[in-house]
Amino acid sequence: MTFVRSFCYLILISAIFYCIPVASQNSWDKPKGIIFGTSLTYRWDDMEGPSFKIVYQDLTWNLNAAVYIQKKWRVGLSSLQVFEKNNTDDWENFFMAGPMIQYDIWPASKSPIVLETGVYYGNFAPVTGDLLKRDHTYFFNLGFSGEISLGKQWYLDIGGNFYPVLGQIKGKENFILYNIGINYFLGRR
Repeated sequence: MTFVRSFCYLILISAIFYCIPVASQNSWDKPKGIIFGTSLTYRWDDMEGPSFKIVYQDLTWNLNAAVYIQKKWRVGLSSLQVFEKNNTDDWENFFMAGPMIQYDIWPASKSPIVLETGVYYGNFAPVTGDLLKRDHTYFFNLGFSGEISLGKQWYLDIGGNFYPVLGQIKGKENFILYNIGINYFLGRR
């Protein structure tokens, strides 16, 4: 249910940003439209030694949407669903979601490079070797990505995000993800 709610909020806010007229919209030649993105990340940890045994794994699915507010700046929302399994438990589902700001280093390029930041809310805490269910956890987001043009409106998105946990949690670790995904630009660049 949290995934459906997060996705609905993402679409609603994106539509609002898309429909709001910008006062000085004609004063710069900015891209116009919504960028929808999705990516997957798979991570694992295995036991050291001669046998290969996975003791931890997670799969993260990211959905995001952003709009240009100036020539190089985008704002949007991102929602991550994290499916985690360690060697003693069944698969568990966690989430993190929040607003993001992106800076497009080369907006005129067919393959832009983007820096991003934001503050996310989640229901888990990354600790050594595991994810613990914990409501009211906040994460800071620092990320980068390269968007490689696959066609007029499709892009291969390759990058990484660093999510340091905000607040005091015993044994906390930062959440670090690489991402490989697809972006679709609904509009014009």
